[in-house]
Amino acid sequence: FLKLGAQHVFAGIDHVLFVLSLLLGAASAAGGELGRGLRRVAWLITGFTLGHSVTLMVAALGLVEPDPRLTESLIALSIVVVAVHNILRENPGGRTLTSSAFGLVHGFGFASVLADIGLPARGAVPALLSFNVGIELAQLAIVGLFFPGLVWAGRRSWFRSRLLLPVSGLIAALALIWFVKRSFGLSGLAWLGE
Repeated sequence: FLKLGAQHVFAGIDHVLFVLSLLLGAASAAGGELGRGLRRVAWLITGFTLGHSVTLMVAALGLVEPDPRLTESLIALSIVVVAVHNILRENPGGRTLTSSAFGLVHGFGFASVLADIGLPARGAVPALLSFNVGIELAQLAIVGLFFPGLVWAGRRSWFRSRLLLPVSGLIAALALIWFVKRSFGLSGLAWLGE
């Protein structure tokens, strides 16, 4: 289940782009200081983790069963909101509460994967915890892979115009397409993802 959690993050481009959008904003707000940026990222990832851990467990244990179409639509919308926030705010800080709230939505998405796989009859809680740890390890790998380079780029005069704005715009556009497709159950343009 640890491996399945990590694979779900890496296979789900929407989750990768959500974390990348958070990292772009944190790198921008860090002002090129790695220590300051890592503190921001730690708060963002902790908030997101707390949020999705709660709803993942609640949904996976069958206590709440949200409509998957609604959940997946809201996940796409959360990506749009974070990416647009990067575009509109010069210094996109103060996102811990936002990432926590969006984590609640993403947790339901993670739980739908577990519903497809099924938790074992015995040891459901350890399997659930292992799945969640796998998600966290994958997120930390994304942070480790992208964030140092983003902070380095954040020191450059071209960061906002050549990296932050175009990448956030592309992410927002793609996520908006996902939102429309998921909200209305559209299946066209499969190459753009689900």
